[in-house]
Amino acid sequence: MQCPDGFSCEDLIPPQAGYATGICKRIEPLDIKTPEELEKEVEDALKVEGKLEIKPDITEAKFTMLNKTLLFTGGYADASVIQINGRYLMYLNKFGQASATGVFVLSSQDGLSWKEETDVILDGVAVARAVRFSNGVRVYYHQPPMKNEDKGAIVSSFSSDGLSSWQYEGVRIRPRSGYDAAGPTVIQLDNGTYRMFFYEIKEGTDAPPNVPAAEIYGASSKDGLTWNRDAKATIVSEMNVEGDAIPTVRHPMALKWKDGYLMFYWTHQKIYAAYSQDGFSWKKLGYTGIKGADPDAIPLSEGNIRLYFGGECIPSEQDCSKVLPGPGNVHTTILKIEWSAEQKKKERPPGLLFEDGKYILVLNDIALDQTVPAGACALIEIVKIESEASLQKGKICKGSDYSWVSPEGKQFKIRLLDIAPGYSGGAKWANFLIFG
Repeated sequence: MQCPDGFSCEDLIPPQAGYATGICKRIEPLDIKTPEELEKEVEDALKVEGKLEIKPDITEAKFTMLNKTLLFTGGYADASVIQINGRYLMYLNKFGQASATGVFVLSSQDGLSWKEETDVILDGVAVARAVRFSNGVRVYYHQPPMKNEDKGAIVSSFSSDGLSSWQYEGVRIRPRSGYDAAGPTVIQLDNGTYRMFFYEIKEGTDAPPNVPAAEIYGASSKDGLTWNRDAKATIVSEMNVEGDAIPTVRHPMALKWKDGYLMFYWTHQKIYAAYSQDGFSWKKLGYTGIKGADPDAIPLSEGNIRLYFGGECIPSEQDCSKVLPGPGNVHTTILKIEWSAEQKKKERPPGLLFEDGKYILVLNDIALDQTVPAGACALIEIVKIESEASLQKGKICKGSDYSWVSPEGKQFKIRLLDIAPGYSGGAKWANFLIFG
């Protein structure tokens, strides 16, 4: 017996008496898969895919302005107020005047009515911040880029009484990656450490109509003179908070407030706030409702703040008949803040669940890395849901895999499919594939 082409002979009885019998069965093509195809089948069967976004650390607060008042108009800006010897001293920028241009000092008993105490003490200086020390007053201020230097810096001068005999002390902070550093503010922590916050201009020129990108940085000091800068920025502009197409945050003002610290900063004529319990990690409180710039503040009773700021007069908020048009107007208002710094019940961190919800992949941050094609890598953490224990932290770059073995001995592979580092104020996110 002989089977036709495409068939095989099964159960064929050997020829007997000149013939043979059996069964002819159609030959099916062999289903042979490459190792890559087999791996993809396994991945498709077990994979968990998801996009994780780093959301801004923000807690909404309610801000209410009370008794907004115009203090100065027609060429004044950048007020800095301290309390010393039972009265307030204000260091104010005078510009566009017939007299000398720079910073001069005023005094007040109530923070509202001011009289001049000095002529210009810092000639040609604009943005200055006064800080009390045990032996006097130190003013930190901006030294713009000079002809013989291509970068600006933050410098300081000292006076034993805060009024006279100012001694120039030299450069305190230089820009790291940008071309200018300015707008310093200084607080003292409970342990005696000083913390400075300032903004660094990243690109462009700092002159209208240009609005260069800027970030707020922090630095620490034991004596107020030698400063160690933080590795990362403290406050950066985020599209879903500040909402600006140009990512710029600048001119911070920090002060002791309640059981922590409060910071004001501005971007594109709007003033925002942030809160910190330790002076290092800051939680954004959002827009204060104040259209203005260059904030400064002193604490009042019941947690309220007296805020000083520059800006235009808003007819719906006050009588603008005495306000000169254009820049150079300084206002004050009492700012009531309704927000509790108490920690809320800890919630499960947002992330990608896998292994039947037993574990979660969390995107902690995105690290810039120009050595990889995507220009950034994802900093991840694997957390056990039941105990909230952190099991492993790692770094994944696009085009590479990250291996992890669970406590039960099961192997998982985490792949970074795509990533966005959050340039130009956009959200930071990464898209992952987990299989195992």
